[in-house]
Amino acid sequence: MKITGWAIAGIGAGLVLVIGLLMNMSYGNRHASLKAQYSAAIDGMKIDHDTMWKIIQENFEVAETERTTFAEAYEKMIKAGAGQPDQKSVSGMLLAIGLRPPQADSALYRKVQDAISAERTKFANSQKSARLIKQEHDTLRTTAPGSWFVGDEVAFEEVVITSTRTEEVFKTGKDDTSPLRGR
Repeated sequence: MKITGWAIAGIGAGLVLVIGLLMNMSYGNRHASLKAQYSAAIDGMKIDHDTMWKIIQENFEVAETERTTFAEAYEKMIKAGAGQPDQKSVSGMLLAIGLRPPQADSALYRKVQDAISAERTKFANSQKSARLIKQEHDTLRTTAPGSWFVGDEVAFEEVVITSTRTEEVFKTGKDDTSPLRGR
């Protein structure tokens, strides 16, 4: 059996077509996968942001309730101690009957600060994950051979949540103020 030039060309064209279709399918699937991952990452960021603020708010409310309860109890003891002519202070009165005056416990405030730090870090990591997915999608769309198959796809809308202070630092190129010291 003799193979002609036309048969070889036909087989070659068929292989190129099959390979092209498979590559189109592969890059199209990768694009769809990245799109779904990015959408899930944005939803995850929303969930993390909402959770972060709920945890911060609830921890603050517990700390504020503790502070208010402590202040009210201390005030009542001061008023009660004022009626004792032989006692100079509430602390003296409490020590005289074998009790210690209430002490403010800073552990609750440390817990609030730890919760704030942990949740903000978790949220920042969520944003970084979404950014990496966007970067991978941009690379797929803009470099060969991916751009041949999905180059006309629209870039994902970038979502970066930041502060006014950070925006100002990037605008001016200077970060020489300390929000803790007011300078």
